[in-house]
Amino acid sequence: MLKKFINKLLGKKENSKVIDHEMDLINADIPLAEKVDQMLIGFYGEEGLKKMKKFELKLDSKRYKYKNLSFDTFNWTKQKESLEENFIMWACNEYPIGMSLNFFNLEPDLPKQFDINVIRDMYWEGGAAILKCDFAEIQGIPCVESLFKAVHEDRVVQYITNLIIPFEDRSFVLKVFSEDFGDTGLRDSTIFPLVSERDFFDKTDMTIYPYDENREGRMTIAEKEEYDYLLPFHHLTILRKVIPEFLKTISLEDELKDLKPFYK
Repeated sequence: MLKKFINKLLGKKENSKVIDHEMDLINADIPLAEKVDQMLIGFYGEEGLKKMKKFELKLDSKRYKYKNLSFDTFNWTKQKESLEENFIMWACNEYPIGMSLNFFNLEPDLPKQFDINVIRDMYWEGGAAILKCDFAEIQGIPCVESLFKAVHEDRVVQYITNLIIPFEDRSFVLKVFSEDFGDTGLRDSTIFPLVSERDFFDKTDMTIYPYDENREGRMTIAEKEEYDYLLPFHHLTILRKVIPEFLKTISLEDELKDLKPFYK
């Protein structure tokens, strides 16, 4: 988990104390990035923050092929493989991030309408915390790319990018996921007080829905992509960096390209 990664990177066993002058930083006339860095120094110290900001997740190359679909697993370690269930999962050894593949030999469980708002409504009505939901295209095949947040009972926060490659009678679901140590709340507690005049402790006031400001949201303001640069080592930032690189590696062989797509 992210806390273990941070402590290992910094060589620390315990958290540092939060800085006492947070309110002074909120009101200070300095750039936002400088405010965030000053707050993070209170957590990790100057040298610790330098180490964390230098971290870059290296993506090696190792192809994997399954039922005429291939993609790069970045040489992550295979953790689980069940060919009977058509499920495979990999995990990175450097950072709390992983990926998985599911294959379903039946009609995709998606709305028939080729309308992204209908798909967003389906997820939202099902209780999903949507950070992103759009159409993507893989070699001419319309796909659904979504980014969700899941908060588990032990307060671990996990972000999951879900790519559905749907055909008329089957589908592939590729996921890339990264998780936090849930009780740190680093992104919200650091960024939210600096970018919003709202009450941080009013959870209904700090959430948004990215596609309709009048709809109940489950994404926090601090989770907006525009703030990723402030926390380059954060698990949501890392995930958003990995996804475009991962999508570029996906390849469909002719046997799949010749199938009827779900969305025509």
